[in-house]
Amino acid sequence: MEKSILITMSIEELESLIKNCLKGQLEAFIDDLKKPQEDTLMSVSETKAMLGVSEVSLYKWRKNGVLPYHRLNTRIYFRKSEIMEAMKVRLPKRRYY
Repeated sequence: MEKSILITMSIEELESLIKNCLKGQLEAFIDDLKKPQEDTLMSVSETKAMLGVSEVSLYKWRKNGVLPYHRLNTRIYFRKSEIMEAMKVRLPKRRYY
């Protein structure tokens, strides 16, 4: 048996209570959206577009161990954070003379 409590309040107080609850939830949701989504899985086409390279280059980098990848069934995916870290470590810096 559940116990119920009835509270008397004005419409303004109820509106304020609802607004405050919704405001808090919306702020938390917006903060989550603003956080960078570095750990998203990207397909081969998304990865090659991000890096500006061909599919052949991605294949070679994957086979040579330059880029870590994940296989889900028959599809290949790359984790964005791992790609960014691999690019920092593996690629030489360009020299301009």
